[in-house]
Amino acid sequence: MSYASMGSSAVLNLLHHGSMLMVAEGLDLMRLPVPRAIAGATVATSHIRGNTGCSIVGVRTDGRMNVNPAPDAVLNVGDELVVIGPVEAGRKFLAKYPPEATNHS
Repeated sequence: MSYASMGSSAVLNLLHHGSMLMVAEGLDLMRLPVPRAIAGATVATSHIRGNTGCSIVGVRTDGRMNVNPAPDAVLNVGDELVVIGPVEAGRKFLAKYPPEATNHS
């Protein structure tokens, strides 16, 4: 197992107990439900990175984590996103997709 894989596994395990983790100063990792506004889109067509500056690094579907999902991976209602980005990008994400506007199922 590579150091990158071990590191990403450790980070995702830490997220099991919370929805936000500071990875390094100024860099946050967030776990949150797929917003309804992008449900049905793929990672690429969701334009998360272009619209917010956050990168999708994982998608949990039916309890299974897909680390580094392919650009054509579909984001469904009920899935959980793991996104990473600078603090300001996290703020943009939450402003564009406020928690009360996301699916909490």
